[in-house]
Amino acid sequence: MGVMLELNNDTVEVEFSGTPYTPARLTGHPDSWEPAEGGEIEIEAVEYETNGRALIEGNWVKLAKVVVDVSPLLSDAELERFQEEIAQLKTEEDY
Repeated sequence: MGVMLELNNDTVEVEFSGTPYTPARLTGHPDSWEPAEGGEIEIEAVEYETNGRALIEGNWVKLAKVVVDVSPLLSDAELERFQEEIAQLKTEEDY
């Protein structure tokens, strides 16, 4: 699955897999309580698409349309932010 998110004032497509979140059920007799389950999200790729040009060494260079997976270049904090945003978007939806 993929969602469009913001990264450094650009839009990127974040490909991910995950499991739906089921909240804990803590009503009734304690023997019937159930723990929360799921909600894990794994970022598979963060795809950045050029618009046909790029700033290289201070000069605008014309390029063909290119889609690049930039996830290896992102910090752990950026990846965690994406996971949190996806979790908010996908709460109670099937992954």
